[in-house]
Amino acid sequence: MKKNLLLGILFLLPFQAAAQTGDIPSEAEQMGIAAGIAMRCRAAKELYKFEEIVSRYFANTAPNQKLEEELLSAYLRAKARSYINSARQNVNCAADLQGFAKMPIMNFELYSDGSLKTTDGRWLYPRGKKAKAADAVRVY
Repeated sequence: MKKNLLLGILFLLPFQAAAQTGDIPSEAEQMGIAAGIAMRCRAAKELYKFEEIVSRYFANTAPNQKLEEELLSAYLRAKARSYINSARQNVNCAADLQGFAKMPIMNFELYSDGSLKTTDGRWLYPRGKKAKAADAVRVY
């Protein structure tokens, strides 16, 4: 009991410090947190789709390869932390997975050339492209 209480206190200290300094997770970290919870709840099919869309989103919005790699790294670190943290807590997988499935990014359309169509109708093309390939087909 004392061990669990001590671990809980040690675990919460960094989050309280972050909250006091106003550190808000970046977009990549927020996506990673959601992915970690989905992974913990064993939502393999939804997580696979999410990660394909997220990886294309980062590739299409990052101005260069270095920034894309930094975004993916932040995403993966947040995903791992979230998975570990949700394993320590009692998560409500049913509610969390409903929220995960309703995320706007889950409604993005992914095309075979890597283009994304957002929920508001905007197109995000792969770096260096100005339009969707003529032969591109919708994947999701």
